[in-house]
Formats: sequence, structure tokens, C-alpha cells
Amino acid sequence: MKSYFTSVTPESQGIPSSAVLEFLSDLKRRGLEMHGFAVLRHGKCVARGSWYPYGDDMEHNVFSFSKSLTSTAMGFLWQEGLLNPSEKLTDAFADCMPEEISPNLARATVRDLLTMGCGHDTEPALSRYDDADGWLRQFFSHPFVHAPGTVYEYNTAGTNVLCALLLRKTGQSLTDYLRPRLFDPLGIGRDISCAPLGGGVQFGGAGFRLKLEDMMRFGQFFLQKGRWEGEQLLSEEWFHQACSKQIETAGRAHPSHPDWNAGYGYQFWMCSEPGSFRADGAFGQFAVVLPQKDAVIVTQSSTEQTFSLMEAIHALSSRMQDCALAPDPEGCQRLLRAQQSLEIPGFLCVRNRRMETEIEGRAYLPADRAVSFKAFSSGIRIRTGSQTDDGECKKIRFSFEADRMILHAQDSDGDVSLPLSMNGSYCVSDQPFSRQSVAGIARFVDHNVIEAVVRNLDQPSGKRMYFRFCGDRLTVSAASTIVTDSPLAGSGTWPVFEAEL
Repeated sequence: MKSYFTSVTPESQGIPSSAVLEFLSDLKRRGLEMHGFAVLRHGKCVARGSWYPYGDDMEHNVFSFSKSLTSTAMGFLWQEGLLNPSEKLTDAFADCMPEEISPNLARATVRDLLTMGCGHDTEPALSRYDDADGWLRQFFSHPFVHAPGTVYEYNTAGTNVLCALLLRKTGQSLTDYLRPRLFDPLGIGRDISCAPLGGGVQFGGAGFRLKLEDMMRFGQFFLQKGRWEGEQLLSEEWFHQACSKQIETAGRAHPSHPDWNAGYGYQFWMCSEPGSFRADGAFGQFAVVLPQKDAVIVTQSSTEQTFSLMEAIHALSSRMQDCALAPDPEGCQRLLRAQQSLEIPGFLCVRNRRMETEIEGRAYLPADRAVSFKAFSSGIRIRTGSQTDDGECKKIRFSFEADRMILHAQDSDGDVSLPLSMNGSYCVSDQPFSRQSVAGIARFVDHNVIEAVVRNLDQPSGKRMYFRFCGDRLTVSAASTIVTDSPLAGSGTWPVFEAEL
């Protein structure tokens, strides 16, 4: 996709090149795994880059960044006279109400869903998304403990209820509704996707996949309060509500940090810098909008330390000045070189030729049912509805070449041959189970233990796997490349494998 934004020097927009370089160094110093970033100022791009093996043109799960797009859809619905934020949920979903409607549920409105203040004390754990209305009944049966609008509780399920409301009022899914109103005017590709929930409803709470450029355009659209190329696509009045504090989050948000305690709007987080706000997806998928600086900072990352990422962003914001600076050709060249050399670190290559010869071509069979290699090696992934069948792994074997190992897995739904670099830097290959590609790297960490990192680049994280060979037995364990207790990270063990006789 050709960038909408003209690339200019940071100094021409009042930002020292050294400030952006320090930002990149700061991210590394904080130990944050980054995949992409961009800095926009006065509608122009002063810096952008991606960390290999992730690429600038790759789609990225943006998780709850999606909520801000759902909010924007609600704004268009309101603008067209089809949405009243004061509409009672008992009216909008009369067919999905429990037999006994509590006083708090009776008072809850669409606006309360937008602000994460519908009255729940905990987020409902919904299990029937493949049932068109079953999950809605689950949602409204969950206790409405608080008076609506008084207590914030982060509620992805509530955002999905907004998507169900959109479908009821328009007969369209979230992406179909937004395409002529937002995606097409902004020049966003027609392949933009959002995970389905069932019954025509899409996962507006966390299901979008976006490229860096998409996130940049959305961030600029938010900054311009709905205006694009001279046309007011969405009323500025909506953004005054959506992008300003509507409910208190202090004491209820996680983590407890100034950027999470500054309040919540209509599916937008407020930031600690005055007047600033952000679209915020798990693990650091951000579009931080800084109206007082006329700037947007976009990040794609894979970290639970999102508060640390926000601190780095604020440090960069603090270096922005109100006027153009003197040209700095040398600083610009250093920044350009830094942007072109961004890479997720691999590791030192260690080989064990004797062990490689011993296991070369040997087939290992699971002693018990083993989930497919495609699923076992998966990183964080969005799963909805009844998507539970991951298939089985029937056999694995290994082969070795001059600078790489090939992991061969026989899954119930097809074979996989995955190259993993053994030269210290990721190698990337096309694989049938990835829409984009898969990156891999491997080394020996003990005489009989291979460490391999597999990254399906459809996903924001990968798996760090350990293959331990002991005689005719092979044990395999794995952990997510992101340190998290999220259930989205998936299983960490396979059964014992035994060498085929």
C-alpha cells in the first residue's frame, strides 16, 4: 500500500532526529519487543519502521484497538439518526432479557456500553458466541451490580453487544457498514478483516487485523476529529464526546498507572498528557493522539509492559517543539539507517554436529494425543465461537543443512516443513497455515536440547520451544515469546514422543 503521508525530515516538523533515535534506543533499553512504529506531525510522516521479521505491509492483530473503530461506527450510526445513546438496553434487546430485570439493568443505556459503565462488576465470560442470541442472553443475565454510568469495568463483551446493535439497526456487519463511510474514504484496503462471532456479528471488541499504514490513517482521522481531505465525514461533536473523559477509571483500571487512570471516553482511553487520548490494543497496539502537539504516534508491539511503552512515547512527545528546527542532515541519515536496520534479536548460533547426525531423519511419534504442530507453535491468537478443533500431530522429524534446521511435522490436516535458521538471524518462509509467513530460528542450548523460536507472522507473538532428546524419547515444552498469563497464549506441553522403530 502506498503511504498516504508525505515523508519529511523530523526537524521540518519541530522534532529533532536525535529525539526519535533516543526513542528507539529507549524502547530497546526498556526490553520492549517492538514490531512497528510511526510518528506523524502536522499530517506528515517524520519516521516509521518495522522490526524484521515483521514487515511494514503486514497485517497485525490489533486487539482492543478495534474498540475505537466500533465507537466510530456508533458515531456514524448516531449521525444518521439510527442511534440514540440514551436508548435503554431493555428496549434495544427486549428479546434477550432475563426473566427478572434488575433496576440497574432497567436503567442501563447504549451510552453505558460505550463508556464501559453498564453496571457489571466483572466482565462476563461468554461461551456461546456461535449462538446468534445465546451470548446476548448470557451478557444480560450477568449481574448488573452497580448503577449504570457510575463504575468503570473493562468489558469487551459490551463492545460486542454494540456490534450486535449495529447489525440489528442496519442489517450489516461492522466492516460492511464502515467500508463506504470510513475505510473507502481513507483509502484503506478492501481486504481489511474483523473476526466473526456468529449470526453476522463481528468481534468489534478485539477482532480487527490492520497494517501499520491503516493504524496511521485512523490515528490521523481521530486527530482531525472526523475530517478527511476537507470533508467532515463524521461529526466533530461525536469526537468531542468519544475522545474526552466520560467515566472515572482510577482504582479500577489495570495497570494502575497515570495513562490508565486518566479516564475513558467512548471506547477510547484518555492519556496523562492534557487533551491526549488513544486507541489501545493489548500488548501495545497503540495510536496515541496528541492534539496539543498536532501529532500521532503509532506502535505495534508484543509486550505486557505497555505502561513502559507509554512512558517512552511521552518522552518523545516532550521533545516536540512548536516551530521548525534547523536542518540536521547527519542526524537524519543516522535515523534513516536505524529505521532500516530494525530487527528482533536472534541469538548466537550453537551447533552440535554429533547430535544432529544422531537425530537426522529419525521419526518421533506421540505416545498420546498431541495437538497439531500448527496449533502448538501458535502465538497469541483470536479465537471465537466453536473454533476448538486444532487437529493432531502424528509425527515429527528433523533434518539439518549448512545454516538451518528443518522441522518436519505430519499433522492430521497436512504436512509442515518449517526451516529454522541456525545462523543467528530469523529465516522466513511461506507456510500453508499462515496468511503472511512464518519466521524461525534454532540453536542447541545443551548437548541434547534444541531451542527453537517459531513466529507465525499472522500473530503478534510466537512460541519458544525446547526439544529434549534422551535415547529414544523426545520431550517438548513451549512458552510464549511474550511473558503473559493470558489464556490466549495457548498450551505449553506436548506428550512424550518416542522414536519410531
